[in-house]
Amino acid sequence: MDDGGGAFISWEALSLIKDLGLRPKRTLRLVNISNFDMVMESDEGTFMPTGLAFTGSLKARCIMKEIMKHLKLLNITNVFEGASLSNDITKYFWFHHSQGDTMTVQDPVKMNLCAALWTVVSYVIADMEEK
Repeated sequence: MDDGGGAFISWEALSLIKDLGLRPKRTLRLVNISNFDMVMESDEGTFMPTGLAFTGSLKARCIMKEIMKHLKLLNITNVFEGASLSNDITKYFWFHHSQGDTMTVQDPVKMNLCAALWTVVSYVIADMEEK
């Protein structure tokens, strides 16, 4: 659950983009451990998503707020300071680093919503005109 959820939604985001036949201007690649310019982290589970924690310049924050508008129908529009998936972590510490910290505790609907957020943000950033 802890790190597995983030790995799964990252893989699902790339799978969805491919399955939809979308080809962004820039390459999207899943690297679970590295140091890149654009990083998205999901390290507090994949529960009901509420937004995205993001740190960047004023211009970058404005761009991220515009991107998040694509998720309005799912009510996932908040942009916070930081660099991580923002979600309802009420149950996170019930399982975190315990015997129950397995993928079996994941809610598939909530994971799909997290993957939707990941997909939209990943694709829009990779397809932007500006660098």
